Amino acid sequence: MPIRALSIFAILTFFCSVTYSSTARPSDKLLLNGTAVHTSLQLDYYYAALFSESLSPDPQQLLCQDNLRMEMTILVDEWSKRRFTQHIGQAIAINNTVDSQKHNANDIATFNTLVKDYLIHGDRIIINKDSDTGTTIAINGITLMKTDNHEFFSLILNSWIGA
Repeated sequence: MPIRALSIFAILTFFCSVTYSSTARPSDKLLLNGTAVHTSLQLDYYYAALFSESLSPDPQQLLCQDNLRMEMTILVDEWSKRRFTQHIGQAIAINNTVDSQKHNANDIATFNTLVKDYLIHGDRIIINKDSDTGTTIAINGITLMKTDNHEFFSLILNSWIGA
């Protein structure tokens, strides 16, 4: 088995064990719905995992669920704040309507300020949609953003799986 495949398998196994070790909120009791590695110019930037209440390949069915979680683990040695926010901004612009972007402009602006310097290999970003608390974003276990706007989670999710 190639080293890249072994690394991805190890990361996936780790995430599955972390997910089932904590059961404090409804959003912690989610099922792994899908994973992917974002690659650009033959460089793996991050490992992505989507957790949902019930498994579905249908984006609309996923967006209707009350509790969801997206996890990103950085795979590159360094990813600058500018390049990261540019990547997320492009994905949001391509996969969301102009009205949705305008409606969520304040939350997008706040999200763009969360990364203070470089993201480095192993950094984890968790975006959580919880029916009780709304959308929260944590980097390396520290919650940096909370909003009661569930639509913001959908905007970010669309940037991963399309409109």
